[in-house]
Amino acid sequence: MRFSTSLRFAALALLGIGLVSTTRPAGANNGSAYSFNPLAVKRDPFLPPEAGGAKTVRELNRYEISEMQLVAVMTGLGAPQAMIVLPNGSTHIVQTGDSIGPRDGKVSRIASSEIAIRETFKDFQGNRKSSVTNLVLAP
Repeated sequence: MRFSTSLRFAALALLGIGLVSTTRPAGANNGSAYSFNPLAVKRDPFLPPEAGGAKTVRELNRYEISEMQLVAVMTGLGAPQAMIVLPNGSTHIVQTGDSIGPRDGKVSRIASSEIAIRETFKDFQGNRKSSVTNLVLAP
């Protein structure tokens, strides 16, 4: 007797499903029913494996602004950008609006030879204050 191709695939699929559904992982309790939930073991593919949902601090926010050095300013047709060197030697490109420094300062202005970083904070009376720190391009 000749089986049609679709019947062969159906038989193999049923056989395969039966084999998969009856296998148990090593160390599973023989008395309890085992059900595998694939959603329970998947992690977010866009997070690094070691992150595990913990909040990470960007490298630009780890160092004080006074410890950073401005080495280049790039202007042209697009938005101006600046290159900053951190104390550990790594370089970062920033533009207006980027967060920088441990007190979450924002790059407020990029000029031809300096950048301005505005930090907002509360004083001892609870009033909101802001300070501007300039990083000047080294001669």
